Amino acid sequence: MAATACRRGRLTLPAFLIALALAPVVGGRADTSFDTGPELGQRLLRDVVRIEARDLAEHGFGLVVGVDRDDVYIATARHVVARRAPAGLVEPERASHAIAVSFCALPGAPRQLAAMLDGFDGADDDLALLRAPRPSAYVPELKALAPAGKDGVGDQVWQLGRESDCVVVPTPGVIAGRPDTRHTVRVDLHGALGGASGGPLVSGYGIVGLVKRSDNEVIRAHAIAALAARVRALAGPPFLLGEAGNIPPGDPQAAVADLTETLNGYLFAARDLNTLLRQEIVPRPTFAQMVQRYNGSVNRFKAARDKYDGTLQRNWPAGTLPQWQALRERLWRIHLRFFGLNGQSTTTITGTERAPPPVREQMAALEPELAGLQSDIARFAEHLGKRSIDHAELSQ
Repeated sequence: MAATACRRGRLTLPAFLIALALAPVVGGRADTSFDTGPELGQRLLRDVVRIEARDLAEHGFGLVVGVDRDDVYIATARHVVARRAPAGLVEPERASHAIAVSFCALPGAPRQLAAMLDGFDGADDDLALLRAPRPSAYVPELKALAPAGKDGVGDQVWQLGRESDCVVVPTPGVIAGRPDTRHTVRVDLHGALGGASGGPLVSGYGIVGLVKRSDNEVIRAHAIAALAARVRALAGPPFLLGEAGNIPPGDPQAAVADLTETLNGYLFAARDLNTLLRQEIVPRPTFAQMVQRYNGSVNRFKAARDKYDGTLQRNWPAGTLPQWQALRERLWRIHLRFFGLNGQSTTTITGTERAPPPVREQMAALEPELAGLQSDIARFAEHLGKRSIDHAELSQ
C-alpha cells in the first residue's frame, strides 16, 4: 500500500506500524517533561492533601513529602493544625487532636486521621509535620521539586489547592524576591485571599515553597529547599521528593532537551527496526516491541516538529532554524520509507517470522540514509548545546 500524507496534518500509520502494538506501553515518564506550570501542577496534585483540624475549626492543605509501607508524612503550615496564644499571652500551644486528611489523588476515599509528629520543631517558622495511615491505593508523585536556583525573581507560580478544592488555582503569582533569612519567599498575587495555607506553590520547574500565610496582595511561603533539609535532618520520617525534571516550554532549554531527546529517540528506534528487517529471521515479539517503540518516537517527533520554531528563531543564531527545518525534512523522508512498506510484506513477517527479500533489500538501501541522519543529528545537537542560556535572561 503506497503512502501519501500531509506533513503537518494527521498521519494514519499503516497496519504494520499500528496493529503490532500487542501490549500497552509500560514504564514511567520520560527523563524530562516539558509541561507548562499549570500542567505540572495538575500532575503534582497527587502529592496534595486537604486538612481539617475540626476541634480548632481550621482547614488548609498539606504536601506529602514521604511515605513508608504504613504511613504518609505531610508537611503543612502549623497554624492549620495548632493554635498559639495571642501576642502578649504566655500559654502553651494547643495542638489539634482531630486532624483529618483527604487525598486529592483519591477523591471519595475515606479521610485518614493524622497526628503531629513529635521531634519536628517548626513552631517558629509556622511549619508542622504530620503522620497519617497510608491508603492502600495511594502512590505519590516523587518527581516534584524545582531544582536549586530555579525560583527566580519574576517567575510565575501557581497555588495547588484553595478553600475546599483540590485545584490548580488558575491565576498565577509572581516571585517578588529571594528567600529571606527565615527562608520565606514572597509572592505577589492580587486577590490571593486565604484558604491555601499549607499547600505547595509550583512553578514551571516544580514546587518552590509551602504557603504559610496570604492576604489580598501577597503570599508568603517557606522555601522548599529549606523544608526538605529540615525534614531530612530528622532520624525517622523519609523525605522522598526529588526534582520534577520539567522544563517549561518558554525556557529555551526546553528546545535543547526536547529536540535532542526526540531526535535520538527516533534514530535509535529507526536503526533498531531497520537492523531487524535486514535479517531473514524476525521474531514476532521482537518485531512488535520495536514497532511500538518506533510508533512512539514518530508521535513524539510530530509533537515537537514545529513547537520550537519561534524559540530557535529568537534565541539562536540565524542559521539554526533553517538547519532544524532541513533536518526534520530529512527525517520525515526516512520515515516515509518505513511507512511505504506494503501490507502483504507485513502480513508475511508476522505470519512467518521472516522478512521477505524485497523488504531486506529496502532496509539495506535505507542504511546509508540512516547513517547520514545520525551525523546530521549529532551536528545539530552540538550546535544547540553550544549556546549557554542564563535563566535570568530567558524570553517567555
